[in-house]
Amino acid sequence: MAALLVGATWPAAAFGQPESKLVRGLDKPTIAAMWCSALFFEESFWHDEGSDWSYYYDDLAYILENDLHDGLMEAGLGEAEIDEAWAIFDDAAMALSESDEAGFLAQLEACEDAHGHLTPAPKS
Repeated sequence: MAALLVGATWPAAAFGQPESKLVRGLDKPTIAAMWCSALFFEESFWHDEGSDWSYYYDDLAYILENDLHDGLMEAGLGEAEIDEAWAIFDDAAMALSESDEAGFLAQLEACEDAHGHLTPAPKS
């Protein structure tokens, strides 16, 4: 997890993630990476199912989730708590995308700047 988070910078636009007592003890870069994963997951649904862009955002979401999993366990969260935290973040990302498209896209762009290198973007 440290390799994932080293050097990550978070512009103000990247902070819009939900508050939850489940993640209060985690550091800000970890919470921000969870939020980015949720934003990527939500964005994958806005593209045609099976399209290159849908797969790209889905891959980014799951790469981050998998990279963060062990750190979340080490922080004392059990599987049920981790699943609940992801559900809270995913629900908040969906609500943001439906209520504030510009805000959602600004945060998505900040997340792509920070994590887009994890998988190749589609050419088209």
